[in-house]
Amino acid sequence: MMKARVYAFLFVLVLVGSSFAPLVPAARALPTSSIDTEYYDCCGYWIGEKILDCSGGTTNLGTTAGAHWRHITVTKCDGSEQEEFWDVWNGSAWVTATSYPVPGNCVC
Repeated sequence: MMKARVYAFLFVLVLVGSSFAPLVPAARALPTSSIDTEYYDCCGYWIGEKILDCSGGTTNLGTTAGAHWRHITVTKCDGSEQEEFWDVWNGSAWVTATSYPVPGNCVC
C-alpha cells in the first residue's frame, strides 16, 4: 500500500509540474537579417514603417492603413548583402511592382 501511495504522489507531482511547462518561453534564434518594411500611400508619400532588427527587436512607426506601395529592404546582419523589393496593393494582396512610386505622382 505504501508503494502505491509513493507512485500516486510521484504521478501527481509530474502531472502538476508538467502543467507549468507551457509558462516557460521557448528559446528562439536571432534573425540572420534585418527587415525594414516601409509603406506609402497612392501618391508615393511615406505613411508607416515596420522594422525587425538583428537583435530580434521590432519597431512600428506610423500606420499601414491605406498603404498602396510597400518597400522592403532585407539586410544581412553581417552586412554582407542587401536586397530591396517594391510591392503594390492590388486590392486584395501585395504583388511585385513593375515600377515604384514618385512622390506627388498619384495613382489613385
